[in-house]
Amino acid sequence: ELDWSCCASLADMVRLLESEISWPEKWKAQMLPGLEAEVEAEVKAEVKAELKAEVEARFEREERTKIAARVEPEVRTEVEARVLPEIEARLEAELRPKIEERLRERIRAGRRVW
Repeated sequence: ELDWSCCASLADMVRLLESEISWPEKWKAQMLPGLEAEVEAEVKAEVKAELKAEVEARFEREERTKIAARVEPEVRTEVEARVLPEIEARLEAELRPKIEERLRERIRAGRRVW
């Protein structure tokens, strides 16, 4: 409810309107576009940095998986060549006495039957 009758010219009307607009509204009208652009740039830089770290970690995992798939057959062959003789030796050490004892028992049992 402005009193327009006191406005003799367009300049008077602008001054009247300016006096009625609050400072926060002026500040928003003048500063908000610049602030929005500044905040957007900051957020974009932060998101980019976070995303970069995430993408790097994912890329490294993917590359490790690819390399592991190519290297695995070679590594498996090396491990088998080293581990199989050890496993065979342990099994023989564990099983040989048991097998020999069973054979002796069968041989003794066979002698009794005859």
